[in-house]
Amino acid sequence: MATETNISQDNGIATVKFTGRITLGSSLSLAESQINQLIENEGARKIIFDLTNVDFIDSAGLGFVVFMHGRLQEKGGQLRLANPKSQVLDLFRMTHTYGFLQIDSDAQQSTENLKA
Repeated sequence: MATETNISQDNGIATVKFTGRITLGSSLSLAESQINQLIENEGARKIIFDLTNVDFIDSAGLGFVVFMHGRLQEKGGQLRLANPKSQVLDLFRMTHTYGFLQIDSDAQQSTENLKA
């Protein structure tokens, strides 16, 4: 299943809802392009990746998440990950990215943490 993204913005916080698998391919490239546009053209600095409907992330998808995290930090922003499934959390733990990625139980908690 290709990666689908739905982007919404509210009170300076952009939420990117992913559906499917975040894997190497044209749909990941499209998602990256859309998020780059958010950051560069629209000045987004607070972004939530809602992973509720993500079943799998491969190494390219993990690289994408880590890259976006670093990119936002360089610009004084913040990325939060909301509601990853257990197999996605396992990936973050196995790759030692769990320690620096900011992960919340749901998008509402991510929003509250970004407002603080």
